[in-house]
Amino acid sequence: MAEQLSALFRVTLLGTGAPPPLLDRFGPSSLVEAGKEKFIFDAGRGAMQRLHQLKIPFADITGIFLTHHHSDHV
Repeated sequence: MAEQLSALFRVTLLGTGAPPPLLDRFGPSSLVEAGKEKFIFDAGRGAMQRLHQLKIPFADITGIFLTHHHSDHV
């Protein structure tokens, strides 16, 4: 049952940093996978690198949502 649920919906934090740039943390960004759909929320600095590490082509992203405007992810 747990395998079925994880296949339906998954959230991956692509970055958890804050506006001041840090070398060890990328800016805020989350990947939400729901079925075959893939959404990015707040595409922060490093989101593309994290997608590459996950082997997810940008062309597979269904949509990008900006929940608010901050210097670290706009």
